[in-house]
Amino acid sequence: MLIIVTGGSASGKSEYAENLVPNAGSRVYLATMEPFGAEAEARIARHRKLREGKGFETIECTVNIGDCFEACRGKQVLLEDLPNLVANEMFSSHAHSTAGIAEQILELARISESLICVTGILTADGRVYDESTMEYLKELAAIERTLTAQADRVIEVVCGQGSELKRPFRVNEDMTKQEREEKTEQETGHEKKREKEYQKEHEMIFVTGPMFSGKRAYIKSVLNLSDEEFAERAVWNVEELVSEKAVKLESLADELALKDIVIAVEIGSGLVPLDASEREKRERAGRLACMLAERADTVIRVVCGCPQILKGAGISETTEFEK
Repeated sequence: MLIIVTGGSASGKSEYAENLVPNAGSRVYLATMEPFGAEAEARIARHRKLREGKGFETIECTVNIGDCFEACRGKQVLLEDLPNLVANEMFSSHAHSTAGIAEQILELARISESLICVTGILTADGRVYDESTMEYLKELAAIERTLTAQADRVIEVVCGQGSELKRPFRVNEDMTKQEREEKTEQETGHEKKREKEYQKEHEMIFVTGPMFSGKRAYIKSVLNLSDEEFAERAVWNVEELVSEKAVKLESLADELALKDIVIAVEIGSGLVPLDASEREKRERAGRLACMLAERADTVIRVVCGCPQILKGAGISETTEFEK
């Protein structure tokens, strides 16, 4: 089993992930942080304190986790964390390559009893960094999407509370025959309601989420759109349209709502920018997102390639726009 746990900085994701590790069998903590500087050493000490007395065998593995396969075979494994591992492979003096990280983690999940992999939402602050940092963020996000596509569960942690972004569907064996029939009837009703809603003259789907989270790839996949169809029906990076103060947000939202699909990068996380113009841009982008969500029939947030339906009945591969 592979479980991905994500969340913002200091969200409680590490402790949450540790508490997910089953008590049965041997427990392994794969530590990826390199002890560079006092701050890193303090974080490592804090994590050791958190797992103290929990029965973990700690294995330091800052690069090439394939070297740890035999030590993890058949055990309950916690990998803490993916952002450090990717950074080490890209920038450390003893780096190998990021090319096989996703495949190594999937193989580790296969040979272990269970694998919980901790990552983090690093791209929801709206900032554009230097070239090497942006390349790192893109690489990390691509690996996250590969892993979440194969994962059994994906959990986002906010203030120590977990929210399931992806979980396996299991029929409750304790349900009576009548309850199963009622459930099937209810689900069929939802599908009919959804089909009826999509017979309207026009509707708009609004998609948001952190940078590089897979927003466009998700929409193209779920609606089976070619690149050409997507370019015709969608508009993206709309948060960039608010830079000019002369742009009236209400008018812009009305104009964008005429599109089938509108996509905006979620930029409200992180520290409030010191620069006044950047603060104003982020404020205007947030207000535009609220206006678009209000006008939309369906609102979806995508994190690590996993969709969260925030408004509406959602979408499916059978959904088609009016030609």
